[in-house]
Amino acid sequence: MTAEEYGNAYEQGFDVILRRLMARDLDHGRAEELAQAAWARGWERSLQLRDTRCVARWVAKIALNMLRDDQVSFKVTRQLRAEDELIAAQEIDLVAIDVRRMLKSCDARYRCVLQGTYVEGLSTSELARASRTTLRGIEGQLYRARLVLRQKMSARLVESELRGAKGGSFQKQYGQQH
Repeated sequence: MTAEEYGNAYEQGFDVILRRLMARDLDHGRAEELAQAAWARGWERSLQLRDTRCVARWVAKIALNMLRDDQVSFKVTRQLRAEDELIAAQEIDLVAIDVRRMLKSCDARYRCVLQGTYVEGLSTSELARASRTTLRGIEGQLYRARLVLRQKMSARLVESELRGAKGGSFQKQYGQQH
């Protein structure tokens, strides 16, 4: 088949294939893109065509196969995303567990200040009003609470390194703050 013959078949059959694709609930832009790609693939494989009178039908089958492959790929991708979201929702947040343990081991006044600031997102002035303490008092408690928590984290790091645990992952999770 010559390029001229294929070009003539393209001019006669493009709209037919476009309508067939749009009949499958594709929007015009996507259907046109798919039809164009099918004609391009048909030209690339034109040596496989047995009967040159059936070019439009052959390219239509190529277009429908491309559409099917695209839909299967989309469905698989959607399923994989759903599985990834499900797995992510079920994963245990080890950092959050460690932080909760450390907060529980803190003195009650420090725990309240740390939870109010970092868990509940309250400002120091909101904490001062809620606890009927001065702003300077809350800032001081928060400073001391951070020091205590930092010491606990450092002690935990040393323990994990002594046990041969992955201290590097602990450092990545919490960072070194000296």
